[in-house]
Amino acid sequence: MLYFIPTPIGNLEDISQRSLRLLASLPLLFCEDTRVTKQLLKLIKERYNLEITQKRFISLHSHNELKVLENLDPDIFMEDCAYVSDAGMPCISDPGAALVKYCQLKKIDYEVLPGANAALLAYASSGFSNPRFTFWGFLPPKEKALNDSLSIILNNQNPTIIYEAPHR
Repeated sequence: MLYFIPTPIGNLEDISQRSLRLLASLPLLFCEDTRVTKQLLKLIKERYNLEITQKRFISLHSHNELKVLENLDPDIFMEDCAYVSDAGMPCISDPGAALVKYCQLKKIDYEVLPGANAALLAYASSGFSNPRFTFWGFLPPKEKALNDSLSIILNNQNPTIIYEAPHR
């Protein structure tokens, strides 16, 4: 079984008991950034006094996921493992969707755990009562594509959620 584990987006206490148990016990973690995941494990070990089993880490992010998945032996999923994004919900403007498709294609069992999602938190905090909203994730960095996207967004009647990177 492959678990997709969401991680806290600002407060370590927002992580679920189930996520803590799996992060502590699973021997293999696919990670958006292994350094960030190792830091998260250090923090949860200290905060929750957990025993963290020895782990193998495989980097799987937007720049390498197709290559990693091409070379991945499906037998690796014969033991339980997890995919961990840096912050928030895997696959939602984060890597992981290609791994879900891989699991579907190879008939590998997987489960997405509930947890932090910045888009839903933003909408819930907005006070809007419209049950419909549009989520764009991160807008394209190139000017023409960005302007085209913004033109569509400005003509949309629903509230719109856009992610923006702090370094852009």
